[in-house]
Amino acid sequence: MNMKLFVAAITLSLLLSGMLVAVGSEATEGNENVGEGIEETELRSVQEIHNWHDLDAVRDDLDGDYVLMNDLDGDTDGYDDLVDTEDGWEPIGDSDNEFTGSFDGDEYEVIDLYINRPNTHHIGLFGYVDDGGEVRNVSVVDAEVDGGERVGGLVGYNDGGTVENSYATGNVSGDYHNVAGLVGYNYDGTVENSYATGNVSGEFSLGGLVSYNYDGTVSNSYATGDVSGDFNMVGGLVGYNRDGTVDNSYATGDVSSPEEVGGLVGYNDGGTVENSYATGNVSGNDEVGGLVGSNRGTVENSFWDIETSGIDISDGGTGKTTAEMKDVATYTDLTNAGLEEPWDFFGNPNDDDGEEEIWNIDAYQKVNDGYPFLDWQDVELDKFQLTVDSTEGGEVVQPGEDTFEYEQWSEVDLEAVAEEGYKFGEWSGDVPEDEEGEKITIPMDDDKEITAVFEEDVETYTLFIGKGGQGSIELEGEEIEIPEDDLFEEEFEEGTTVSLEAFPAEDWYFVEWLRGDQETYSEEPEIEVTMDDHILLAARFGEHQITLDVEGDGQVVVEGWNEDTEEWEEIEDSPIWDEFTEYVFDGTEVRLTAEPVDDWAFDGWTGDYESDEQQIEITIEDDIEITANFEEEHEEEDDGIPGFTSMILVLGIIIAVAIYQKKKH
Repeated sequence: MNMKLFVAAITLSLLLSGMLVAVGSEATEGNENVGEGIEETELRSVQEIHNWHDLDAVRDDLDGDYVLMNDLDGDTDGYDDLVDTEDGWEPIGDSDNEFTGSFDGDEYEVIDLYINRPNTHHIGLFGYVDDGGEVRNVSVVDAEVDGGERVGGLVGYNDGGTVENSYATGNVSGDYHNVAGLVGYNYDGTVENSYATGNVSGEFSLGGLVSYNYDGTVSNSYATGDVSGDFNMVGGLVGYNRDGTVDNSYATGDVSSPEEVGGLVGYNDGGTVENSYATGNVSGNDEVGGLVGSNRGTVENSFWDIETSGIDISDGGTGKTTAEMKDVATYTDLTNAGLEEPWDFFGNPNDDDGEEEIWNIDAYQKVNDGYPFLDWQDVELDKFQLTVDSTEGGEVVQPGEDTFEYEQWSEVDLEAVAEEGYKFGEWSGDVPEDEEGEKITIPMDDDKEITAVFEEDVETYTLFIGKGGQGSIELEGEEIEIPEDDLFEEEFEEGTTVSLEAFPAEDWYFVEWLRGDQETYSEEPEIEVTMDDHILLAARFGEHQITLDVEGDGQVVVEGWNEDTEEWEEIEDSPIWDEFTEYVFDGTEVRLTAEPVDDWAFDGWTGDYESDEQQIEITIEDDIEITANFEEEHEEEDDGIPGFTSMILVLGIIIAVAIYQKKKH
């Protein structure tokens, strides 16, 4: 092949890969969802369904890909022959010939589906969807379906297939079990973004949406029909959840059965139920629950309405009042009982941090009667109004100044800009506590009015306040909280005069106010300061102390008065022979006893307290410095009998006189 032919072949291949392939003489242009789910690299024919005969022909190629081109109802060609008969519509696929292709309803409706096959299993618009089969965007409206077992308004048995973005309305019944509004039996399959509104009845294993969820997934779905059973395993959404998962789903219909009956799930056998709720009335005789009747698995982060259900017990989940069930905080604020992880709501109320925005709720309580609904339901909510204005000195540049309308739970960014000579002060009105500064974000959870407040741009200074010791400080008559190992700070306009007062704690006293460089600012507890600069002030509180010293050779025993025992008790570091400092409180009574050692005598107290008494009692009302004085003792002479020294002296004098007289003669 030469180069030109090679390039031409490649170009043609690329063009064909982007085209929809015509079937017969009809093409599938104009349907964006056509062929959704088919691998992009695989060229397959998508067959169009225009009438009941086309739909009936699907059973001739159960592995094909189909798209519905218009509504099918009682006036559509083929209805009289294929639906309006004694037995009604014959389901597509059975246990021997499963549907494994793809069917896209393209959001058109299949109306007035009628099936009357009470002794036949695998009943629904599709009887049996096998692994790999896909049914999506299908709407079954006003159906009347009756079968034996494994009966659903859309699919009887989903064996590993996918059912999504679909719904069924009307009534579904079965003579046996596995009967549900949408899918009778979901084995290892997926049912998501779907719902059912019809009533369901049968013997056991019944569900408003899915009857038997065996190792399958039911997600982002709901059911509103009433469900009644003759025996057990009956739930408003799922009858029997065996090793399966039910999440982000809800049920509102009334549910009744003799036993194993729950507003959401009848019997949870090894399965998981999470982020789901139920509101319907529940009645039964045994194992009855507002959310789950009987639980042998995991139920978490889920709730039921204890008022509308008429029952305040459940084998799993948390009961709430109707008002609580209609409050978004129940599902997003982790301070609420039963909530372990916030649900993912549109607009992230209470900062639920979810990114998928699975849920929504109507603050006006018009949509879904005020209970949460799934965001894919795409209902239009009444909007909230945001009124924005400003004071003199600036303007709100985003979104402007006017009254605006926004979707509920959306978030709106606001930005304020000051004019020359002014500065932004604050936002007033309906502003969240944690939002401040010129740029803020407002959650639209109600009608709101917000004003940007501007101030004249004058110089401001910061007053820093600290303390040492134990006590409190009032600023302008209000007690302030000073962080541990830190400073309190507040801004004031230049020239503002600020008053402060220091209050010592019990058993402490005020010493002084210190200014930033540790200079004494004032020794009075009540002061005023003019804000002409950034200023640091610290209040110092102290404990009184007694300082003892000893001059000479002796000791001092220090005792304190014990009011409980009414006795003097020696304190821990006494007696002392040298300098001693003991911190005491105002009013403390101490007793000091001076005890000289051998050959020394007490010579009085000097300093701040003077006394000749060896034992003194002092009440401490200030700092005290005191010294115990001791002096060495000297031996005293007897005045009546001369001592040995005196006698020697007298004798010497006599001898001297005698010698003098002798020399004279």
